[in-house]
Amino acid sequence: MGEPGDFPILSDEFVTTDDGTGIVHLAPAFGEDDYRVAAASERVAFDPAQAGTLPNPVRPNGTFDGTVRNWEGKSYEGRQVKGEDVTAELIEDLRSRGLVLKVQDYEHAYPHCWRSGNALIYYAKPSWYIATTKLRDQLLAANETVAWYPPRVKHGRFGDWLENNVDWALSRERYWERRCRCGDAPPATRA
Repeated sequence: MGEPGDFPILSDEFVTTDDGTGIVHLAPAFGEDDYRVAAASERVAFDPAQAGTLPNPVRPNGTFDGTVRNWEGKSYEGRQVKGEDVTAELIEDLRSRGLVLKVQDYEHAYPHCWRSGNALIYYAKPSWYIATTKLRDQLLAANETVAWYPPRVKHGRFGDWLENNVDWALSRERYWERRCRCGDAPPATRA
């Protein structure tokens, strides 16, 4: 981007005072709205059409890479992003420089692993997409020819899905079937 402290101020409708101060940081590699706002701005140095230009200071294992440094230049490389020790160190750094008005625990919606309870990180990765938005009108027209049962599906759940169609992320990493916890099965039936 530029020199340390060179962070552009951007605005968007998703930021309101309904849930807080009306000021948020953007992390384009970790959130859909963040990515969309940064991609639309000429003040953020990455090109969504050019792979490898999206700044991402977090490794897939949840640790910082070597680009994240404190005010004095000390690296956070290898440290856990969600580590309580890192949070405490960052707060103390800001406090020591007179930059803290108030420190308060704030619980907000955040995804967690259903098994371990660990915080999950949304992570932008290169993906393959099928451009289904280019076929939206054709898909809606084809939906009109289908005799759905129950009939409410045509203009209800499925129709709404087609109407609000987004390109299909073919390579996304998600599970599709019901979770099967092999460790819960009796010993004779474990996989």
